[in-house]
Amino acid sequence: MAKQGRPLVVTDPTLLIRRDNERLVMVREKSVVMAMPLREISRVALHGPVTVTGAALAGLLDAGIDVTLHSSAGRWRGTITSSQGGNVYLLLAQVDAWNHPDRRLAVVRALIAGKVAGQRQIVRRAWLDRSRVRCEAAARRLGELEAQCWREGDLDALRGVEGVASAEYFGVFDELLAEGWSFPGRVRRPPTDPVNAMLSFGYTLACGEVAKALFMRGFDTRIGLLHGLRYGRESLVLDMVEEFRAAMVDRFVLKRINSSGIETACGRGTRRACARGAKPLPDIQRD
Repeated sequence: MAKQGRPLVVTDPTLLIRRDNERLVMVREKSVVMAMPLREISRVALHGPVTVTGAALAGLLDAGIDVTLHSSAGRWRGTITSSQGGNVYLLLAQVDAWNHPDRRLAVVRALIAGKVAGQRQIVRRAWLDRSRVRCEAAARRLGELEAQCWREGDLDALRGVEGVASAEYFGVFDELLAEGWSFPGRVRRPPTDPVNAMLSFGYTLACGEVAKALFMRGFDTRIGLLHGLRYGRESLVLDMVEEFRAAMVDRFVLKRINSSGIETACGRGTRRACARGAKPLPDIQRD
């Protein structure tokens, strides 16, 4: 049975977390900010340099509460697991889905269809709002590929549909940008232009958010149904983030660019500067 209670997410680096009998107490400058009974906590996620006493950590583990450690930007660093922690039935369900091709196919089909639907909606909006001819053709083609997802009965065929859809989508992505911006096509590892850099950074943040949500609910993020198994890779995170790429990250980047939220002067860097970053990106703090 999963641990009952509410997740506790701590993002303030000025807090000290200590134990007071059967309570977890958050202290700042010798003043108690918040206290929470251990019995009401299901999991704890610490973001950034939050300080925890040994007694508090021991109390959490004794109560069967796992603690996940994240960077300030949300990147998962690791988990301190209690001997009582872990939902073994959820793990067995994940393994069972992996071992049954029909179940795996159903999940992958829904993930890819959702991703293509998000891409289609963005391109269609550009067609309706700006009368872009290329976007009209791309939106129709993406609609056909979305429908094709539900007809495919093979994982490799579905991955092929995903690849064709991405090529169609990013093939007209420059039509979605405000004047003064350019897009040479999707370039990763490293991105070589400002738009690709923003997309990649957004996808990284989205992966951190998805990883945190999965950990807080007890999933094993190494077992992915679309991206498969690979040593050291959080495949389930990559699976789950697919539907959010266009619907959340791309939409946000386009909104910032097209509403003058980001100046075109940001794009004056060289290929090397975009790849390495002209300045280090600070961790994003959440209040």
